[in-house]
Amino acid sequence: MYTCNTGFTLKGSATINCGPGPAWTYPSGPTSCTQNCAAPPTIGANGIQPAASVPYIEAETVTYSCSGAFSISGSATLTCTSGSWVPAAAPTCVADCAPNPIIVGTGTTSVIGTSFPVGTTLTYTSCLTPTGAQLIGTATNECLPGASWKNPPPQCKLECPRPTPPTNGAVAPTTASITNGQTYTFTCDAGYTFNPLGTMAVPCSVVGNVVTFNVPAANTCLKNCPAAPAAGANSVATTYSTAVIGTTYSPSTVATYACATNFAFASGTSATLTCQSTGLWSPTTAPVCQAACGTPPLTANLAAAPSAATYGLGATITYSCANNEKVIPQSSITSTCGANGVWSIATAPACQAVCINPPPLSSGTGTLSPIQATYTPPTPVTYTCATGSNLVGTSPVVCTAGTLAWTPATGPQCAPDCPAFPTANANSNIATTPTTPFTNGNTVVYACNPTFTPLGSLTLTCQNTGAWSPTTAPTCRKGNCN
Repeated sequence: MYTCNTGFTLKGSATINCGPGPAWTYPSGPTSCTQNCAAPPTIGANGIQPAASVPYIEAETVTYSCSGAFSISGSATLTCTSGSWVPAAAPTCVADCAPNPIIVGTGTTSVIGTSFPVGTTLTYTSCLTPTGAQLIGTATNECLPGASWKNPPPQCKLECPRPTPPTNGAVAPTTASITNGQTYTFTCDAGYTFNPLGTMAVPCSVVGNVVTFNVPAANTCLKNCPAAPAAGANSVATTYSTAVIGTTYSPSTVATYACATNFAFASGTSATLTCQSTGLWSPTTAPVCQAACGTPPLTANLAAAPSAATYGLGATITYSCANNEKVIPQSSITSTCGANGVWSIATAPACQAVCINPPPLSSGTGTLSPIQATYTPPTPVTYTCATGSNLVGTSPVVCTAGTLAWTPATGPQCAPDCPAFPTANANSNIATTPTTPFTNGNTVVYACNPTFTPLGSLTLTCQNTGAWSPTTAPTCRKGNCN
């Protein structure tokens, strides 16, 4: 049997058995002796010492408490560990804060009690009296060491509370509240501009027990931008849409760049930058001036659009002619400003009184004749349909003088031929038949034998879809009795 010396406590089995093998076995695990702890340290004034529990063995705990309006500061629980208490010192008792009620009117708080330990945060949530009163002052409070509150308690009054100043700004006056007819005014620090969507001066209205004081969410201070990025070579002075404020510009200010003579911005490049509320310009870099193209090559009847004195790199113009004439060749109808200010079409195209591009077949497959780049009035263009289809519409179309347009403006259709028509049903026969091929508009007429009458139409018509309508031959039945 195992035993421990004075001041130690047995941990595990007090006995060991000789088992099979032979081998020694512990009924409840290996045995050891752990050192006991002395009596726990004494708590100071206003503290309650834990009840004695000798011996204090390994892992045993003791818990302290405080009396009256005092609360524990430090760890309330100590643990016996290897013969010592952890933590080594007893906690102390510190005075609680007394209640801190609203001093004018009455209201509710987030924590209710007769005393509040150090560190307690108290939030004043609403006013009860007088009816309609607003919470004036700081809405939160904290119990500090020494049993004192961080802030004086708020008041419930029929006044308008001072709003929180905006970031990088201020609110005047600094009084906790204002009365009916007075105003709180918002301002911004240097380098910031008041949000134009907000209301800089917010009035207070108190009518009876109704307090009206609405501060827009847009009452914020927006960061100004520094001077816009410097213009590069071949530029002229940058202009701004607003006056400079010190060395900065207010949000929404537009900086406009321009190029010197014979220079322009690349096509699609913005000539302006806009100051954002973040204090940054957008776009972030100044546009670059490049060698510009001048007026593109023109003739008396030839115009270019868009019209400008200079064109930037990549700009494209489209030529057009007066009097319905056509730009020839059509491949030169557009020209692009290239590097070093040179147009891609160096020589002006011609304007000719011709028609171009006769209308294609509206459907089906066929050919046009003649096929030419240009057609002088009154040149006709004839359409021919592929085998198995037939022409529906007008052919030829003609180039019309004056308008230099095709008449008609829409090409004909090559409609598929119809297949063989349905054979006659019993008690009927085919009265008339078209010749092949069966084309759009052809008809086949059926007749009933004597004393029989038709059910349905006796005529089938070939449609421009290549199908007969109706799709089946008529049925003949015996005539009615008198």
